[in-house]
Amino acid sequence: MNEPKPGLETTRYSMAHEVSTITIIGPLPPPRGGVSIHIARLEQMLREDGVRVRILPWAGVAGRSLLVRILLSLRQLVKIAWFVPAAGESTVHLHYSHLVGFFALAPWILLAKSRWVLTLHSVKLFDECDRAPSWRRQLVRKLLRRFALVICVRLGIAEKIRRLDLPDVETLIMPAFLPPSFAERETTLLAADLREEIARYRRAGTLLLFCAAYNLGAAYGKDDVYGVEMLVDLLIAVGRQLTRQICLVVMVSYRPFGPAALAAERIARRSADVDYLHVDLRVNEPLVPGLAVADAFLRPSREDGDSVAIREALDVGCPVWASDAVERPPGCVVFPLGDREQAQRSLQAFLEGLPPEPEIGRARGSDLTQYRDFIARLLGRTKDDTAPQ
Repeated sequence: MNEPKPGLETTRYSMAHEVSTITIIGPLPPPRGGVSIHIARLEQMLREDGVRVRILPWAGVAGRSLLVRILLSLRQLVKIAWFVPAAGESTVHLHYSHLVGFFALAPWILLAKSRWVLTLHSVKLFDECDRAPSWRRQLVRKLLRRFALVICVRLGIAEKIRRLDLPDVETLIMPAFLPPSFAERETTLLAADLREEIARYRRAGTLLLFCAAYNLGAAYGKDDVYGVEMLVDLLIAVGRQLTRQICLVVMVSYRPFGPAALAAERIARRSADVDYLHVDLRVNEPLVPGLAVADAFLRPSREDGDSVAIREALDVGCPVWASDAVERPPGCVVFPLGDREQAQRSLQAFLEGLPPEPEIGRARGSDLTQYRDFIARLLGRTKDDTAPQ
């Protein structure tokens, strides 16, 4: 039961404690989204520390028809209803999805004897609350009081919590990031044709750029939420001034469906007649192996949580160009989302400043022992405030 999953080996460490049990509720891969990847790595690290872990899938059903989403959500809810009461007084760790999903779990959050921990990956909960009737906002406040710890993946989310004036709710700012193992960086994890494409473009001296999107098109009340269409337009404009051709690999978690498929078609049309730009759309491929060999990672999103993908890129030493939609970690080149001309100038300067090819052995890597205080806090073992920022 507690055997590590292949391809996710980590730095082992022991905390010399009694065996703990935790139930994690949240999205799991597939598809490969930032939250689901984080949960998979968290599960691996907990198991390696001897913690008993149960994973209950919740959410992660986007990109499908409404009927399929409803049926999958009901199936997940039945499983949660069965296993959460059996968790007893151990820790239940919920990774928030959306307001409806939050309310669907309300009976168990309020009545189960477990110690509840919540991780908020975006400000979506608060944005939805702002538009909701007062009784819904009061229910959210009541539910939040039930959590022994609320983990916010960035400062902006923690500030939203503080504005609710919940003095009895303990908060922790902790990026939703656990570093990828070296096995996760192996290019053999990529599809064979993508490996061949990377090798071909690398031999030709082409700029190899990666970006990632959970889905294409509109979401969270914003058009082109991950900025992929805007990015293609910027690369078309910038590429005329560059001495190297460009290959943009777009990693999408879900196969484009409905409006997202139309967005994919628009992207294909934009780049079809541009001889210096090739756009390759990939569905549910692992991002980290691509980042390990890419010239740069581009994140022009209009809305974001903390962006696990950015931290993955920085961890493997890949240069990052990102929008200022939210605060970004140190090491990123940040451009102003609201100024198209400045964004174009910033992108051109960024690409012109890249080395002719990625630095060999550039990966920094991380020692997972630095996360032991966070794990202790998650399991309720200590009040130490030494989680890495």
